[in-house]
Formats: sequence, C-alpha cells, structure tokens
Amino acid sequence: MTRRRTLVLTGLLAVAVVGGTPTAAPAGAAPAHTLELRPVLAEVPGPLVSRAPTAGEAAAIASCDPTRVQALTPVPVTSRASITAAACAVLPFAPRQGRGALYVGPSRLTARDVKSARAAFAQGQGNTVIFDLTRKGLTKFNRLARDSYAQAAPRNEVAITVDGAVVSNPVFESASFEGPVQISGNFSKKDAKAVAGKINQARRSAG
Repeated sequence: MTRRRTLVLTGLLAVAVVGGTPTAAPAGAAPAHTLELRPVLAEVPGPLVSRAPTAGEAAAIASCDPTRVQALTPVPVTSRASITAAACAVLPFAPRQGRGALYVGPSRLTARDVKSARAAFAQGQGNTVIFDLTRKGLTKFNRLARDSYAQAAPRNEVAITVDGAVVSNPVFESASFEGPVQISGNFSKKDAKAVAGKINQARRSAG
C-alpha cells in the first residue's frame, strides 16, 4: 500500500508524494500534457495488466462501482489514450511508487482550473510543486473536498494525475481550503521543475 500524508500549511494543501517522477509519455505520443484531479473510489493492488479491456471489463470500469472492478482478475489499466475526463478509470501510480493503481471517478479539476505552476523549495518539505487555482478552480476543489472529507478510506482521497499517472493521493483533512495547492515529497529539483513544466504546458494547451 502506498504511504501518503497530508498537511495543511498556511492556506496551502501540502501533498506528500511517494516517488516523484510522473510517467513519461510513450514514444510517438502527443506532446501535450494533462493534469486532472479525481476522487478515489478504490485501491487496486493488482494483479494489473496493460492491454485493452474486454467488453465485460470495460463495462465494470465504466460502472464506477468499486466492487465490480475489484472483482476483476487481472485488472486492466486504462491507457493514456483511452482516458476520458467524464468516465471512471484505473490509473497507475507514477514510477518508484510501487506496484498498484487507483480506481478513480470522473475528473473534477483539469488544467483549465490552474492559473500557473512553479517549482519551489520549502523548508522541511524539500523540493515542491505549487500551482495556483483560478477562482472557479478553487470552488471546484472545495466542492471535491466537501464531498470527500469524512468518507471512509480511500474515498476520502483525491488522485492528482499528470499524463494519466497518479503522482499523489492525499487524504482530505478538511472540507475547505484556501490558497494554492502544494505538492511535496521525494522530488529532486529536476523532477519538480519537470512536473511544474508539464502542468503549465497542460494549462496552455487547454487555453
């Protein structure tokens, strides 16, 4: 099971990341990057398989019913090309975070809800990525926090994904937040800059 922790720091949502480098886009993939925040429906420890799902597997994943997905053996991971913002998906963790995946609900925030992202060093946190939300983005984020807070684990978590891979799954420790979102953890300086760069590219691509 992936370890995670959430801290609230002076108006920031601080997210501890196990690992740090998001999954690189495969060769030949479109250069645009994606950012999504999705509610967590269930943990999927495996076994996992990277192939197109059968009709029955696809129906189970589309149902947004955790019991149906957890009954699958193995569980097909949703490919980046098949991810749809309005649909549930099985998304893998980023490299170095261990095996497993999360079954997540439809996207609640995207790059359109972000004003900017930057890499920064925070005392006691190390290298971090901070992104500022738009006014609508913060409203959406707090709606997600309200819906998830006090739910039984892991439904009290939010999956932060970059390019279809989960870079963090923090627990909501409050039903309301103010200020930017700060992702912290085992980032190198290079990793933090890379993630911030992908978020900004996703924001520009989204218009």
